[in-house]
Amino acid sequence: MAPTGSLPWALIQVYLGKEVHRSGWNAPIEHMRLTHKSEVGNTDDGAAYIEKSDKGGYWSRWQPTQEDLMACDWSLLKSEPKPDNCMLEFDLKIGTDQYQYGGGTAQDWGYMTKAGDISVGESTFGVLADLQSIIGVGSISTFRLFENPIGTFYNILLEVDTQNQPDLESKALEVTANGSTYNLGSTSNYTTDFSYTSDGAKQLGDLLKQNVGNTLHFCFNWK
Repeated sequence: MAPTGSLPWALIQVYLGKEVHRSGWNAPIEHMRLTHKSEVGNTDDGAAYIEKSDKGGYWSRWQPTQEDLMACDWSLLKSEPKPDNCMLEFDLKIGTDQYQYGGGTAQDWGYMTKAGDISVGESTFGVLADLQSIIGVGSISTFRLFENPIGTFYNILLEVDTQNQPDLESKALEVTANGSTYNLGSTSNYTTDFSYTSDGAKQLGDLLKQNVGNTLHFCFNWK
């Protein structure tokens, strides 16, 4: 059996679906995981390989250093504690899709269903689980960052089936995810479609972009 903390032990954990890091890395941002090579919009898994996020949260194929090979300081990535008292919360495996839009190429990150704000030629993406709500929300059809063209922030959109708070759109939304809270501000006069264009929304969008393939817990509170 591989010694705990050794690279063979760490690789076993990764291939069991867990995430690992070394003691000197900037965890939880900087860590390793198993992923699959696939084309954008293709839901089929391809060949498995290990990728590593850097200190900024950007992913690339892992290229082990000599120090990585000899190290005995590997650890499992600990899950962030879930916040309490959420009006709406869920776990989301973040997805993405590119598509042609208005003569150019646009891209979404987050979660999209066929019932959501899906564009012509766009595929569904993301996996949402463990939805809980104290405001009457039964399902979510869209929660995504929209860039058009790619690299230009447009908005964060949340679409729900229903909710029982008539003044929700006039209140400021705070979203807590991955240990940080983002203030998205208020939105337009719709009771089930919430569009946000604030600096906080852009920052939340960056989190979505940096975590494609990861599962994060999201907590929503309108105040």
